[in-house]
Amino acid sequence: MREPPVHVSSDEVHAHPRHTGHRGIDLFLALTAVFISAISLYVAIEHGRTERDLVAANSWPYLQYEGTGTPEQLSMSMENAGIGPAKVNTIQLMLDNKPVPDTMTLFERCCGVTPEEWKNMKVPNSLASMSVLRPGENRVLLDVTPAMVPAPVFLRLRSRWRDLHLRTCYCSVFDECWMSNMEDLSPKPVRRCDISEPSFNQDLLTPPSSSPPG
Repeated sequence: MREPPVHVSSDEVHAHPRHTGHRGIDLFLALTAVFISAISLYVAIEHGRTERDLVAANSWPYLQYEGTGTPEQLSMSMENAGIGPAKVNTIQLMLDNKPVPDTMTLFERCCGVTPEEWKNMKVPNSLASMSVLRPGENRVLLDVTPAMVPAPVFLRLRSRWRDLHLRTCYCSVFDECWMSNMEDLSPKPVRRCDISEPSFNQDLLTPPSSSPPG
């Protein structure tokens, strides 16, 4: 005679699992239930991981370099070609593998411009680091035309144009961060950006009156 699934006493109610009466079959059914539960848990975990990856993919930023080096214009800019906002933490302009802190120092190193000569030139560059670029947004970092500087200076800068490179560290809205030269298709993932690194100066719309630091 099979045991009833529920046993009622004067104190409480006890529920009993149904048994077939065959120990082997009961063990098989129990193991099958455990296996199905494990599969369901695995599927739920993988589904959550997939959803997380999809959200991250839909907010993925990608910064790329855009430049012009012609007799009429020397320009350097970056564009967010990704599909999510890019939090630009640091951006460095490199000349001979050394960071250039500002536009005045760039012209001093590449073209021999003195602080006194710099006072007569106006070469703007816009805010680059500690800013957010929307998808499709372009940010001009350096834009020089022959009208802004003496002809010999422009020619010297143009001769060194291919020696200039950019290096930036940026993050997504989920704080996934990358270090990039904005030329490779695979930026290097990093845990976080080191904001203590010196960045290219963002605002030199008017010539500085002091000499560059030694």
